[in-house]
Amino acid sequence: ENGRVVDEALAAISRSDARRLGELMTEAQALFDRLAAPLCPAQLTAPVLHRVLHDPRVTSLTWGGKGVGSQGDGTAQLVARSGDDQR
Repeated sequence: ENGRVVDEALAAISRSDARRLGELMTEAQALFDRLAAPLCPAQLTAPVLHRVLHDPRVTSLTWGGKGVGSQGDGTAQLVARSGDDQR
């Protein structure tokens, strides 16, 4: 599944398709949550990250996003819907 998401993300980037890239990032996060997070729930449950990713103020400005780095409650990467939304 991860390989498919990566291939589709590369294709979305090559088409400058921000909407699809955001959707795929959200899908990648869901895969991580389902397959990897249970292996170390104390470190990877990431309640703060998930509150950010699902916050209506964030979702109204983005096409999607995911945790990056070592996951946990570290950093989120988001795909803004527009330049104005990015600001």
